[in-house]
Amino acid sequence: PKEKKEDTKVTTFKLYKQGMSVKQIAKERDLNQQTIVRHLAHYVAKGMIPVDEFVSDSKAEAIRETIDNIGTTKGLAAIKEACPSEITYQDIVLYIASAESGRA
Repeated sequence: PKEKKEDTKVTTFKLYKQGMSVKQIAKERDLNQQTIVRHLAHYVAKGMIPVDEFVSDSKAEAIRETIDNIGTTKGLAAIKEACPSEITYQDIVLYIASAESGRA
């Protein structure tokens, strides 16, 4: 019988818990950073990784205010455009994951 492969998100989570950064995990796994962020966002949404390990309180507040003003229906690009320039797509994706789980 064929050996069941570990879920890709689980692999990413284990590497993160070993202390690797998003960039390091992406390089190690030969995946792009956006994919790694989506994997980690899954665990942020489940409450297994605190969002503040990625997003500072001040950035979280700016993202929350932007979303309160424009909503999420226009997509990430609209949120990114309305946020201060230092906020990245990674910040937004991880913040939204935590907000959807009620943890933001």
